Amino acid sequence: MKILIIAATPHELKHIIESGRVDDNINILLTGVGMIEASITASAHLVHNIYDLIIHAGIAGAIDRSLKLGELIAIKKDNLYELGAENHHEFLTLDKLYLEQYAVSTICIKSIYELNIKNVNAITVNTVHGSSESIHTLRGRSDAQIETMEGFAIARVCQLFALPLVSLRAISNYVEPRNRDNWQIEKAIINLNEFILHFLSRYAKN
Repeated sequence: MKILIIAATPHELKHIIESGRVDDNINILLTGVGMIEASITASAHLVHNIYDLIIHAGIAGAIDRSLKLGELIAIKKDNLYELGAENHHEFLTLDKLYLEQYAVSTICIKSIYELNIKNVNAITVNTVHGSSESIHTLRGRSDAQIETMEGFAIARVCQLFALPLVSLRAISNYVEPRNRDNWQIEKAIINLNEFILHFLSRYAKN
C-alpha cells in the first residue's frame, strides 16, 4: 500500500520525518499554510503520483471544550465556514444565495479504518478565531468542534481525485481570545506523530 501523509509544515510531522519510516511507499507532502497553498500543492502532486491512501495530519484549535489539549481526533465532516455573503447582521450560506450547485461547502469523510478516537465536525478558516466577538458569532453559526486552516481543502482534493482519506488532528489549543501561553503545541505534535506511526505499523505493508 502506498500512503501519502500531508501536513502544512514540517514541524507537525517532525517525529515521523526523524523516524526513518518514510520510504518509497510512505511519502510526505508539505503544502504550506492555508487553503490555497494546501489545495494547489496537493493537486499538483496527485496529478503525477498514485496513492492508495491519504493521511492529512496537523494540529487544531478546539471549539468544543470537552476535547482535551493534546487529544487525537478524526474529522468526520468539514465545512467552509466563511463561504457566503454578509447581509447586514445576517450570514448568507450558498443555498440562501442559490449558488450551492456551483460549489461544495461541506464534505463528509468516511474512514475505512477503525481508529478508536473521537470523530468530530470541523470548520476550515482563513483566519483562526481569537477575539470574543468572532468566537461568539462562530458558536451561534456552527456546530463545529474544531477549526483548522487546511482541512476542507485537502478533503475536497481527495474527493475530486477519488482517494480515501484519513483526516487526523491533535488539539493544540482552545478557540478563545488569543493567548499562546495556554497552548500545548509540542504535546499535540508528539501525540499526533505517535498515533500515525502506530497506524503505519498496523496497516502499511511495505
